Formats: sequence, structure tokens, C-alpha cells
Amino acid sequence: MPSGSYNLYAVVDYTLDEKTSNNIRSINIDILPKLNSYNDIIINEIMYAPTGGEPEWLEIYNRSDSAINLHDWRIADRTSSPIIIDTTFFIQSKGYIVISSDESIHDFYTITSPVIVINLPSLNNSGDDLKLLDSLKRNIDSLNYNPTWGGQDGHSLERINPGNSSNDSTNWGSSISYLGGTPGKVNSITPKKYDLSVDQFYVESDFVFVGEPAKINAVVKNLGTNSSGNYSLQIYHDVNADSVAQESELVYQLDETGLAPNDSANLYVELSDYDIGLNYYIAKLSYDEDLNIENNFAFLDFIGVETNETRSDIVINEIMYAPNSPEPEWIELFNRSDKTINLKNYQIADNTDTVKVINDSIAFQPHQYFVIAKDSSFITIYGDTLNFIISGFPNLNNSGDRVMVLDSLNRVIDSLEFNPDWGGKNGVSLERIDSELPSIDSTNWGSAKLNSGGTPGVINSITPREYDLAVERFYPKNDYVISGETARLNVVVKNVGKNPSANYSLRIFYDLNTDSTAQENELVYQFDETGLAPNDSTILYTEISDYNVGTNYYIAELIYNDDLNIENNSAYLDFIGVEINEVRNDIVINEIMYTPKSPEPEWIEFYNRSSKTINLRNYQVADNTDTAKVIDDDMIFLPHQYFVVAKDSSFITIYGDTLNFTISNFPNLNNSGDRLMILDSLNRIIDSLKFNPDWGGKSGVSLERIDSELPSIDSTNWASAKLDSGGTPGMINSITQRDFDVEISRIDFNPSFPLLLLIS
Repeated sequence: MPSGSYNLYAVVDYTLDEKTSNNIRSINIDILPKLNSYNDIIINEIMYAPTGGEPEWLEIYNRSDSAINLHDWRIADRTSSPIIIDTTFFIQSKGYIVISSDESIHDFYTITSPVIVINLPSLNNSGDDLKLLDSLKRNIDSLNYNPTWGGQDGHSLERINPGNSSNDSTNWGSSISYLGGTPGKVNSITPKKYDLSVDQFYVESDFVFVGEPAKINAVVKNLGTNSSGNYSLQIYHDVNADSVAQESELVYQLDETGLAPNDSANLYVELSDYDIGLNYYIAKLSYDEDLNIENNFAFLDFIGVETNETRSDIVINEIMYAPNSPEPEWIELFNRSDKTINLKNYQIADNTDTVKVINDSIAFQPHQYFVIAKDSSFITIYGDTLNFIISGFPNLNNSGDRVMVLDSLNRVIDSLEFNPDWGGKNGVSLERIDSELPSIDSTNWGSAKLNSGGTPGVINSITPREYDLAVERFYPKNDYVISGETARLNVVVKNVGKNPSANYSLRIFYDLNTDSTAQENELVYQFDETGLAPNDSTILYTEISDYNVGTNYYIAELIYNDDLNIENNSAYLDFIGVEINEVRNDIVINEIMYTPKSPEPEWIEFYNRSSKTINLRNYQVADNTDTAKVIDDDMIFLPHQYFVVAKDSSFITIYGDTLNFTISNFPNLNNSGDRLMILDSLNRIIDSLKFNPDWGGKSGVSLERIDSELPSIDSTNWASAKLDSGGTPGMINSITQRDFDVEISRIDFNPSFPLLLLIS
């Protein structure tokens, strides 16, 4: 019987029946439609991550041979199962139905199959369970998709083969349709019987030099399940850049034989009729039996260029990679060619990033400098620089980095990989010596020799000039000069130019007002010298006796008329004129607490064994590896007085009666022995020794000097303190012999055992 509701009657026919009221009875019967089998209808496509306002949607496909009524069928996820349609509605055999969450799906696709709009369960971008249930809530299809299957970023998740399992992840993938999905029709990744595609369409370089042919390559592939017939590939020059292939734009046609399934053909043409600038081309397949024309088109573009510069026409000439704040990083380029070069769209790159630093046309003249600085603070520091631009580029690592200059065609014009051994640290730029030598030659680089730190926009300070004399060094024989002795001032003059120099003068000035300016009234000496050969140097010196106690400042200044670099013609020095008071061993190390018991700190006792009053300001204590200044302020050390340097204020608690001491850190004293030195403010050694535990002074007991007049290095002149307190800081040592010292050395009884006499 056809499906539907029926009333069935049973009737008794009995002529003798005396009671006919019970001879008839009826029953209602519902005849249901034939039940569908699992996967008669399948979920075929899912848009779960749409973009641009597109709604979520899914597509179902009837893979059975009969039309199926979707009345009261449901689509379900983990949380809801809304009815697709509550009236009779048939999906035809081999037909599609699209189920959308919103009518706006029609704004994105032209759909020829039926579309049903319902309150669709939210399709999670992170993956979800989906089920298709019939009117009896039986599972007809189900799957658990996740993003690794495909279908993100505005592309639907398409089923490849309707006959394969719904839960086979290899049976799904992202739509390759240019629209992002194929609702209501065969999926873009489902193999068709006949389907040729333009698999690749490319030119071998993003730019082509004018006068050279442009080789345009096309790969045609048979994606169909059957062998194809013959086909044609047309190449169009899209002159008006409208992405539409027009007959007037056809430049080439290739007529080809068929392809077997999954085979491809590599086709190419060489074109010379292209324009300077951007050129757009279209590839179009013509194949009558093709069941998918979406993949029959492809597009490419390339730039036709007229070249000017070549590699190393422009070189990296100076790099400020480790500036001091607020100076920014900057790079200087030098045009060493005879060409005028347009820097538009030039780029700076390191090992990881490439940044376009120049957007507009800039004419870079021959033998000109051009600076790219990261920040406008560059202008404040180098306000005289003429040719520069403020533009970001990849950070330059202080530990070394790769730097490349690329032109608008992404060609490397110059490159190098510097490291700090080349020079240029701590606010000083890294300068190139010679623009004609290789950029990668580490010996062709060095630190700038200017106080300003760099020479952006001008010739480098270390680049040889035709004529250039330099004050290479200006130094005193000693950092300090003892009052009454002459001070020898030495000057090294070097010809750093390429040519021999003429005669020159060197003048020495005593900078009395410390303004670093050489004035005629400060002139103290002048040398008049003959010329120097390239790279030769000479040492000149003078002896000065008219200087002051304290710091003295001098200026050396070269006078050479042909000099092309006056930046290196001056130099400065200072030295200290001192009046010496103490000499070695006026102060001696007298006692050492090198193995204290907690909480006592380490401490050292000095003794002034001279008759001089000595200022301990800027005195230092040193061991084998470290030196520490222990006294910053004036500290008057009287003759035959003791003075203690203790590491920690806990010293005061233990030795509260000590009068002359300071709390100051000094190098740790090794319990296994150590070297110990006292140095004055001029770094002269006043006393030194090298002790070891055999001398004494272990386990919380100090090491004491016996006699201040005997050598510090004499091990027999040292021993452990003989006091219960452990040491004698600030007073005479317990083992030191006094000038006047009587002791009770022994008490005797005689007789040893006297008899008691009894007198009656």
C-alpha cells in the first residue's frame, strides 16, 4: 500500500446472527514511507569559517537513486538539532540542497539548487560534531570535522568523494573555487570525468629587462578521471588590466593533444612585445568537454625594466650600529659610479627582514653620500648632513649582523656581514676605508676617529686622502710628574695620505684656561719639520718644566697647508703634577685578619712607620686579580699611628675601642694564602707581601707582624696573635717586642715542699 493513514474494517457476515451490533470493527493504520539507508543522503560541504559577512551554511547531497522527502529531518550538532523543514519537501536523486543560517548567502553565490534558511547550529571554527537525522531521528550521516581537514579563512570544507567515509579526514579538503565554495553543485575538489586546469602560470623572474624576451610558462594538468581530448591554451596581454581576456588582447595560442588522467604538460612562450612597468597576462584553456571551467584561467604579472645600476655601483660606506642614546642607528651609502641612480623603492635587509626605506624618487649623484637614519634625532646630532632620509630598517645587532642594500627589483646591490672585531662599538661608527676594495674584507673597515662618533654625509675619517698629516698620538711619558722634574711630552705625526707631504709645523700649547682651544698666548713650543712619505711617521718630543701641581692640559696642533683633512690635526693630553710625600714602605701592612669567625669580617691594619703625615685619600688595596679603592675622602694618617680597613660594620661591635678605621670593601682574602698590596692615589705600590697559612693567623686569629722595620715578605717576621680576642687592630701587635717590657716569667718555691714546724 502507498504510505499514508488508513482505516481497516473487519465485518462478520452471518445470516442467523441475532446480534449484529458487534459484527463490525475498525482499526487505524499508518503506512510509513520506505526507510532510508545510512548515507543515502550525505553532508557534502561545510562553510564553518566564513569571512566578510558571509553566513555559515552546509550542503547535503542525495547519492541514492530515488527522491527523498525531507519532512521533519534534522541537522544536529553537540547542543541542538533543529528541523530542516516541517512540510513535504523532496531532494531529488543526485541532487543538492543548501542549508544556510541567513538569506544573505545569495549575495555571495549564484545557487541553482534549493536553499533552505533555518536557525542553523553554530559551526565551531575549532571543529564540531555534525549529524543528519531522518524524521525518526535515525542517523543518516555524521562526522566530526576539525580545522586540520581544511576549510578555513573563508573557504568551505569540501568532500572529495561522495562514496567514501564521512569521517575519513583524507576525503575532505579546502575548496579551491575562486568564490571560496561551491554550494548547490559538484565540489571543486571532487574529481570530474573531464577536467583540464591551468595548474601554474608564471614568468621566470618578477622583472624582465627591456630588450630581453619574457619567458612565460604554463602548466596544464588533467584533473579528470578520463583522458582528455585535444585542447587549446590562449595567452592574452591584459593591456587594460581588467582581468578579462578579450580577443584584441590575444598574443599567442597553443593547440595541444590530449592528456591522460593526472598527467600535465609544460608549455611556454617567449614574448618581446611588453611594456616598461607592470605587464599583466591571462592564460585561458579551451576544452569543449570540460566539466569545471573555474580552473581554466590563470593570471600573472611582471615588471619590464630599464636597468641603470649594477652590483657595487652603490656601496655601504659607514654603519652606526651601536649608537649612544639619543643617537639612532644609521647607514651611509656611497655612489662610487659615474651614474645618476634613482633610489626609489630601495630596501635595506638583514638576515631575517627586508624593509623598503625609500618610497619616492631620489636622484643619487655620482660620488655622493646618502644616509638612511632610523629616527629624526639624527638631525639634531648631525645637522649639517645634506643628503639623508629618516626611515625604519631592520635593527642592527651590536654582536654583528648582515646588511644588504637591494634595489627596486630586489637585486642585491651591496652586502656584507660585520662583527664587532671590525670596529664601530660604543657610539663610534664603523667606517669603510676604501670604496674600491671589497665590502666583505674585514681589513677594509675600522672605527671612526672622530670625537663626534661618525662622518655621515662626508668622506670617512679613516679613508686616505691625497694629502693628510695626522697627530696620531699625543702622550706624556708618565700620567703624573713629580714636582721639580721635567715632563716629557711625546707627539707621533703620521702621513696617512696617499702622497708625500711637504714641510709642516707642529705647535704645543699649554691650555691654561682648559677651554680646549689653542691660543697664541698659550704657545710653548713649535717644531718646523720636513715632509713625510706616505704611511711614514715621526716621534717629536719636548720637555716641559713650567707646569703646575695638579692637572695640566696641553694641545698639539699641526699646520700643513695642503692638508685635506684637518679633523686629525689636533690632539689633547693631560698629566698631573704632584708633590710626593710618602715613598715605598712608609706605610706597611701590619696585621691581617684573613680567616675570621662569624660575624667578624676580614680586616687589614696599616702602620705609618715614617715621621710623615700622610693623606690616605684614594688609597687602594689589591690582591692577585682585583684592586679596590678603599678610601674616598681625605684621611690624615699620623706618624707611628695604626689604621684599619674592615670589610663590614660588624667590626665596630667586636672592636669598639679601635680609633682609626674605615669600613670599605676590598678583594676577598683567600684562607689558603694570597697576595696583598697597598697602592697610593698614583697607583704606586707602597707595601706588598704574599702570605700563606704557614705564617700563622688561622681559625679566627689574626696574622701579626713582629717588627715593622723588617721586610714585609720575610715569613719569619709574621706569626699568629697571642690574645684571646683574636687580634690587636689599632694597637701594637701582641707579638711585637716593646721598647720597655718587664715580665714575670716564673715563680719558684724553695724548698718545694716546706715542713710545718710546731713550737710548743
